Amino acid sequence: MKNINIKMPKDKYEYYDIIAKAAETDELKDIGVETKHRKTANKNKLYTFRKIHRELKDKYDLLDIAGSDGDLSKAVNIMSWLRNNTYYCGMSTNITADNGLDILDTCFGKDFDKAINCRFTAIAFADCLVAVGIKAYPVALLSYKDKENGGFACHLMTHVFLPEMNKWCLFDPSFNVYFCNEKGSLLNVFELRKLFLNGQHPIVQGYSFNGEDIHKDMYVDIFVKQCLTNISTWHDNSMIGRTYSRMNFAFRKKFNCKLPE
Repeated sequence: MKNINIKMPKDKYEYYDIIAKAAETDELKDIGVETKHRKTANKNKLYTFRKIHRELKDKYDLLDIAGSDGDLSKAVNIMSWLRNNTYYCGMSTNITADNGLDILDTCFGKDFDKAINCRFTAIAFADCLVAVGIKAYPVALLSYKDKENGGFACHLMTHVFLPEMNKWCLFDPSFNVYFCNEKGSLLNVFELRKLFLNGQHPIVQGYSFNGEDIHKDMYVDIFVKQCLTNISTWHDNSMIGRTYSRMNFAFRKKFNCKLPE
């Protein structure tokens, strides 16, 4: 695969301008095809508590950040804390290890030139939740590949299990978002996909683009709807399972495992 060199924008506003020029779409055909996955993810290992989670919890006082209310409140508190202390940039090629501890050491409390992309944001958020006892794992969303133009959309989010609702719910920590239907019920990634296929749109809760409310009108079409053809994750969250080399925009890790519903 050809190595694509994407330069970090000089500041977050330049990145907004780049994103604002992206084409919007109302077409649903790109999320109408189911893909076959080679493995089934091991749901007993997707959110296993490991040494890095203990270190992450202690170093960043995550129990205090999460608070003492229900798991939804804890997840929202940690997501907002992560969003308020890191910068997101989808074009970032800053490289670090595939675990929340190293990711936060790279970007936490630092300037925009240390921004992280959606992949690292989703992994860091999942690890922070597992560290406080909440089941979570990253999900990779890929669009149908445009054969004519050769491009495709890609975005990573996080599935979070909320016992009070007895279900998995989808969070997008890159934009401080979770999704609801018209009745206010939180959605998992499969329900979100079905909503679009039925011609409906979700209610987007908590949107923040690096602390700004700009481009919210294009967020659902570009970062969400276009990316729901291929829904997948890693096989487990062991360091062996999540480690690979040459991470950059062109050499993403291939999430090829079917998610447990």
